[in-house]
Amino acid sequence: MSISVQKTGTALVALVLLLYASNMYSYAFEEGLWPLKPIFIHLLAVGLALWFVFQQREPLFFDVMPRAFAFWILAFMALLIVGYIASSQSSLVFRLTVAYMKFASIFAVAIVLMHTHASRRLAEYVFLCAALLAVAWYAVEILNYAHEVNGRARGTYKNPNFAGRMLIFCMLASFAVIPQRLRIPFVLLCGFGVLMTFSRSSILLWGASVAALFLIGSIGRMSVFKMVVGAASIFVAAAIVFGAASDVIQDSFLADYLDTGTQARMGIGSNTFSDWSFDGRVRAALAAADEFAAAPWFGHGLGSTREWSMPIAPHNTYLMVAAEGGLLALAVYALMIIICWNSTDRLGKIIVGLYAVSGMITHNNLDQLPNTIFLAYAARRGVELPGMVFRPDMISQVGAR
Repeated sequence: MSISVQKTGTALVALVLLLYASNMYSYAFEEGLWPLKPIFIHLLAVGLALWFVFQQREPLFFDVMPRAFAFWILAFMALLIVGYIASSQSSLVFRLTVAYMKFASIFAVAIVLMHTHASRRLAEYVFLCAALLAVAWYAVEILNYAHEVNGRARGTYKNPNFAGRMLIFCMLASFAVIPQRLRIPFVLLCGFGVLMTFSRSSILLWGASVAALFLIGSIGRMSVFKMVVGAASIFVAAAIVFGAASDVIQDSFLADYLDTGTQARMGIGSNTFSDWSFDGRVRAALAAADEFAAAPWFGHGLGSTREWSMPIAPHNTYLMVAAEGGLLALAVYALMIIICWNSTDRLGKIIVGLYAVSGMITHNNLDQLPNTIFLAYAARRGVELPGMVFRPDMISQVGAR
């Protein structure tokens, strides 16, 4: 492969990963920043992955797509077809089926594009750029457009909860390229970005991620200072979520940027879990549990929790999958998480664990495509395969682990 082709391949991989990690592939089209529909970005990603497969010296497909992942993708696709047949087959269900198929296809693409050490290193720098972009975007949004976004930053993700989670994923996935002396400042910077989303779940997940990073030693050799920083970070996250910091927030400059709904989330003037959002999600989760109990083996069909009498879907991927597809679908979903967990190292396990835990607070883990990029990256960490699809010499020596 010539140097010019390698450089082109490197640039395209970086572009695809950045577009998905930042959700820019969707945001730019919806906001009219460019005319390219998301489907064209998907086709570019699939074509790029296929091109790298065909560039393989020995055309061994399972060198770049391990059998476990290939088996899961086939099982997931088969389940989707059966689920669609058993569903109402409405336009909403059709769009949902297409979204899930995109999830599986982009997951496969990401597995291929990040299967070598060099491509994973490139991905880590891309995720770092996405993290820094997100923090800067959130800050500008809160300081200049707070009233337009109801006092909650959302960036290119267009949803504060989604924005908070993705920033945490970017933080973790780029951690390997952050110098030791800058890791604590980087974690705190990302924590400030997560705070600007005022997403209770994301703040808790950030605190848990910081604790996990300390436990596996990724922050570096333990010291009294680092222990204090870690404990303080977790304490602050918990205090904000459970309303203990409501007086501090109310008296700070942040109060000027928060609307009444966001203030209620932070426990200002009420209990932090007494707002309509929390109450509605609890009701939807209980309804999904009842649906699952009524049809535990195969569920009520794909999309049934999007077409029921409740005003919202259950904000829990596990309950949603169980209600719609029963134990069979739940087993297939859990199998993906288990495969990724068993395929990665300690840092990757934090990312997979974050994805698994986030499924308890969101129902979009299977249709928000940025999730697939980070999950694939985690699954590929620490795995060196004999087939070298992607060998950009210009970055293979950068930041050796």
